[in-house]
Amino acid sequence: MPVTDLIKEWGAVAAAITAILLLGGLVFRHLVYRPLVRLIDDRTREIQPTANGGTSLPDAIRILRHLERRQSVIATQIEQLEAQLDSHIEFHK
Repeated sequence: MPVTDLIKEWGAVAAAITAILLLGGLVFRHLVYRPLVRLIDDRTREIQPTANGGTSLPDAIRILRHLERRQSVIATQIEQLEAQLDSHIEFHK
């Protein structure tokens, strides 16, 4: 068997393997990758429909932290008022 025939035969094998891998990649992309991307997009759309506008998840976390700090300040003020009220009641006994 001449070398040129051997090269042609190996070239045909390489072309067949390449075509099979390419076809497998296309099938994978259309049957697995794209549906998975669509599923992820559908599941995360409600969490963060836009990147800006104050409706993202990081914005919600920031607002909750602000509310926690505000609640802590209000709790401290209530404790101070209770202490003043108790001392006022004790004064008038």
